[in-house]
Amino acid sequence: GQTYLDVCPSLLNGIYLLPVAVNRPLLLNTKNLLPLTGGYVYRCFITLPNGRPNISLPTNYISNASISCQYTAQISLPIGTSVMVANVNLIWTNGGAVVYPIDPHGAIQVTLYNCSAFSVSSCTSCLAIKINTVYGCGWCNSTSRCIEPETCTAPLRLTNQSNQCPSPALNSVSPPSGPFGGGTRVNIT
Repeated sequence: GQTYLDVCPSLLNGIYLLPVAVNRPLLLNTKNLLPLTGGYVYRCFITLPNGRPNISLPTNYISNASISCQYTAQISLPIGTSVMVANVNLIWTNGGAVVYPIDPHGAIQVTLYNCSAFSVSSCTSCLAIKINTVYGCGWCNSTSRCIEPETCTAPLRLTNQSNQCPSPALNSVSPPSGPFGGGTRVNIT
């Protein structure tokens, strides 16, 4: 026989990533989600840790298998924090006090991140496997920072685009010579 899990709408666990510095929809996988009518709407609620205010997001219904939470760069991570895990709940409401949770058995988790907070100061560090491939960060030539692709106005370097970081530049060596036996301190810039 069928159980409520087979027929009731629910959120599905998955790997959900959301950059906090850009406007980007958060696409959630769902099961048995129906379009709403009669003034009812879906809303996403992001519950931040440490007593920070919750964020309510409007949604776009896509299908019974997915919904898009419309995030508009309104979360700032604490200074020195590049990644934070938060909970996401999906509810349906009539815009007033009537609120029904889609999956009352618990929220799913989303990883919030900020590429520029990873404290990397070089293209090579920015294109390190995890920062680049998991979070999609890239090195922006115009700002010389590791940032989200949407925020860069100049060519962005991403390893999956077969771009490479510029070769290091050697401008000067001082002193230009020293004793054959060594022991001379050399400055390279």
